[in-house]
Amino acid sequence: MKSQKMNRRALLIRFLICLAILAALGCAYWVNMRSGRIRNAKRIAQAIAEDVQDRMNGIRKYAGIAAAWLDASGDEAKKALSDPGKAEKYRDTFGKIASALYDPDDMDSILLIAGETVALGYPESDSSDLRGKTPAQIWGTEPEKPEEAGQMLIFGPSFVKGHGFLQGFCMPAAPEHGSSRAEICVVMSLPDALYPFALNRLTGQGYDFCLSYVDKQNGKKTRIAESKKGLRGLAEISFDADGTKWILGIRPASGWVSVGGILLTVLLVLAGALLLSWILEFRKENREDAMKKLRSDAKHDKMTGLLNHTSSEEAINESLKTEEGGVLLLIDVDNFKTVNDTAGHLAGDEVLVEVANAMRTTFRRYDILGRYGGDEFIVYMTGDISIPDFSVKASQFQRKIRKIPAGNTGQYVTCSIGGARRCVETPTAEDMIRRADQALYTSKGNGKDRFTIFDDSGSTLMKTPKRDGPEMSHDFTLNE
Repeated sequence: MKSQKMNRRALLIRFLICLAILAALGCAYWVNMRSGRIRNAKRIAQAIAEDVQDRMNGIRKYAGIAAAWLDASGDEAKKALSDPGKAEKYRDTFGKIASALYDPDDMDSILLIAGETVALGYPESDSSDLRGKTPAQIWGTEPEKPEEAGQMLIFGPSFVKGHGFLQGFCMPAAPEHGSSRAEICVVMSLPDALYPFALNRLTGQGYDFCLSYVDKQNGKKTRIAESKKGLRGLAEISFDADGTKWILGIRPASGWVSVGGILLTVLLVLAGALLLSWILEFRKENREDAMKKLRSDAKHDKMTGLLNHTSSEEAINESLKTEEGGVLLLIDVDNFKTVNDTAGHLAGDEVLVEVANAMRTTFRRYDILGRYGGDEFIVYMTGDISIPDFSVKASQFQRKIRKIPAGNTGQYVTCSIGGARRCVETPTAEDMIRRADQALYTSKGNGKDRFTIFDDSGSTLMKTPKRDGPEMSHDFTLNE
């Protein structure tokens, strides 16, 4: 009974520990998810803000158009704009320049400020209620006087009843004549001019947004466009357009985190904690098997399942104590770095796994197979292996390797092989590996995709001159 109670207590403790760990991981996941969505939202907002900024700054082009038109028309046109006494010429001149400037996608209206008030507007139907008003009455502030020809002045943005938020860009049209002056004012209605250009793209991508500006005088932030009322928790990007600070804030329409996803995470955490604690409690019975597996994992390369560097040398040295003869092969995948750089590291990993599979199906089940490091593999063929026998195995292996695709590059893998036979001069694995490495260096130096082996004395090298041809007819030559 006491043992049963202790088991239940241990199970409860494990459950609480597992619950705490999984809950922390779940929280970390959603925090990371939210941070990633905020970064992505800011990236999108930055792109939209740049578009909005370019569009608002681009309104300055109309100043250039107006200046060019006035210069081309001469002083008579400038005088006509500032002389309401000549009504017909006055209206006709303004109508010409206004029609040249007007762009319905950008503008609310074109205004002519003669003297101190708005005298004419274009189109008349959209701007009739602005006539007779001063800039201060329209935008709530009196702009500075232009100091030189072509200077651009900025009005607003301010809310104007019947027109919404307006922003004006004003330039002198003519020098002062008596008490009268003439200025051409381009009025852009915000946010109407921005919706079709940029802001609607946000809603199309599943985002809510809010566009605000900061008043230059009191620093107050005013919203002029938003997809929904009362939006909170926005990722904001600020930018400057014609001396006014603007702020664009966005967030996913579904929110930064999914409520359904969080509930599912809670359920998974509870279920996972219960299952994991149960597994940990009853895994005691299999502890020995687990330790054996751990020992095996420590000896094998995780990716390929072959023996690792240290275990390969240990196994070869052990075989040298009990077996006669033998050939040690070092195998290097040709141009493996190019595969990683061109097709990616995942493709490179797949190549290494396929090379390991080719080793298992080519060499004997009792041969020692290992991954020596990186893209280099090691094979120790036990017993009295003749050069023809070695030639057949090496050729078979290289043929299999040539069928392995190098990722999505459209090319296939090749390998170079260096071998060393066991002899008096090579009593240990380290000695054989040293000679095999020299032979491998020769294979790669002679064009790769070939195999080279030291002869028994270790004083000369024998190599394959070609990669093609029947497996049993390799012509070995001496390389002094």
